[in-house]
Amino acid sequence: MNILVVDDYITNVSILRVTLTKIGHTVFTARDGIEATTTLKSERIDAVLTDWMMPNLDGLGLIRWIRNTVHPAPMLIITSALGSPEAQAQALDAGADVYLVKPISPVQIDSILKDIEQRRAAHIQQKSAPSVVHAVQSGPEFFGIGLVAGTGGAASVKTIFSTIGSLKHAAWFIVLHGPGWAAEALAEQMRTYTSAAVVIPKDAERVEPNTVYIAPGDKHMLVASKTPVIQLTSTPPENFLRPSADPLFISIAGVFNKRSVCVMLGGTGSDGSIGCGHIKVAQGAVLVQEPTNAVSSQMPQHVITLGLATQVLPLASLAAGVTGYMRKHGGVMADTQMPEFSGSAK
Repeated sequence: MNILVVDDYITNVSILRVTLTKIGHTVFTARDGIEATTTLKSERIDAVLTDWMMPNLDGLGLIRWIRNTVHPAPMLIITSALGSPEAQAQALDAGADVYLVKPISPVQIDSILKDIEQRRAAHIQQKSAPSVVHAVQSGPEFFGIGLVAGTGGAASVKTIFSTIGSLKHAAWFIVLHGPGWAAEALAEQMRTYTSAAVVIPKDAERVEPNTVYIAPGDKHMLVASKTPVIQLTSTPPENFLRPSADPLFISIAGVFNKRSVCVMLGGTGSDGSIGCGHIKVAQGAVLVQEPTNAVSSQMPQHVITLGLATQVLPLASLAAGVTGYMRKHGGVMADTQMPEFSGSAK
C-alpha cells in the first residue's frame, strides 16, 4: 500500500517510515498538512496517517480537505495525545476513519492496514464491502483482558485468579514488572491455582479463550489482527520497561474494542495509563485497584487522576468487577458462581 505519514515530529516519522517499509508498504512523508496536500495531488495514496497538532494545516484541516478534494478518499487515520471521547468524536466528525491515541506502535498500524486490505479483497470477491469503521471495529467473539502488576505483584495476581476460576469466553494477557525470570515463575505458580491454560507465548501464537498469556522477559507482548495472534517485539522500552503494559493495552483495545478490559494493579510509575486511555476510547472497561489497598499506589492513582477508571475496587473485588462487566456485555461465565459486583465508579 502507498501510505502518507504526516507529522512534524521527525522521530515519529522516521520510526513509522522504517518499520512500514520493512513490512512492504511504500511510505511518503510530510511535515504538515500543506505539504501533505502536495503529495496527495501527485501520488496515489491508499492510507493517510496524520498527527492532529501540526503547524500551518493541522490534522483535522487536512482530513476535511481530503474529504472535499480527493476521490476516492484514502483511508484516514489520525493520531493524538488526547484520549477523551470528546476528542475522538471531533476527529471522526471531521472525517477520520480511525482515531488512535499516542503513543502508537507500527504493529498496531500494520494490523489496521491488514484489515483494510482484507476488506478490499472481500469487496472484489463479493462486490460489496462493509464500511471501513465496521471492519476495524469488528473483533473476536470473546473478551480480551489485560492486567499489569508492579514488581512483586504475583501475590495480587493469585488473589484475583484464585477467586475468578476460569473464563471460557475470555483470554487474559499479563505484564508483570520485574526481572526476566519473574514471568516463568508466575506461570508456574498460576498453573497451581487456575484451571485456565497458562502460557509464555511464542510470536505469532494464536490467541484462544480460557488462556492466560504472560509477557516473556524483555519482550513487548501485543495482540494483533482480528484472528487474533500474539506478537512479541523488541522495540525500545516504554516507561523504562520491557515488557510494558501500554503497547499491550493499546493492542487489546484495537482488537477487542468493547470486549476489552484492563486491570490496573499496584506498582510504581505510570505504566499502562496511556493504554487505559485506549481501552476507554474503545468503550471497554478500566478496572483499577484501590490505591490505599495497593502495595504501591502510583500506577492506579495515575489512572484515577487522569479520569480513566471505570471502577476503583479493592483487590479482593477486582475479580467480581471483571465478571460483572462481562455479564453486562454478553460474556458467559464458566466455573464461577460469583455475584456481580457494583463498585465505586470514578
